[in-house]
Amino acid sequence: MKETLATLKRVRETLKKGAQLEHVAAERKKFAQQERVDEIREAMDRSRSGDRNASNEACWLAQEHAYRLRMQVQLRRENAVLNKRAIEVDQRQSVLRQATRDARVVELVMERLDALAAVEKKRSDARRIDDLATSRWRSKKSA
Repeated sequence: MKETLATLKRVRETLKKGAQLEHVAAERKKFAQQERVDEIREAMDRSRSGDRNASNEACWLAQEHAYRLRMQVQLRRENAVLNKRAIEVDQRQSVLRQATRDARVVELVMERLDALAAVEKKRSDARRIDDLATSRWRSKKSA
């Protein structure tokens, strides 16, 4: 039974570590995506705050407007990817939480079995000492 639980514990710990690695990878992807979204927002802000007095020609205004529209579309697309990454992170975190619980359950069972074995050993030792004391008492009484 103990060997089986030890094997189960190793399996659960391996699953837990795998879940941790997947969670960390998902967090990194989310962070990278957030940086990408921030870069696009900054580019849009820079394009809005550009020098407007330099050229008021219709061609330049149209190009600025088209650039901003492209950036807005790209921002929406990147935000959608960011939302997917956030959902993935939440899912990975849930899997990690469950794997941690499963590993802890096995640890608690093993600790409980070890405690019961220690109590049983203590009782066995106490019985042996009682038997030795009883036999010594009998030998003193008969001598």
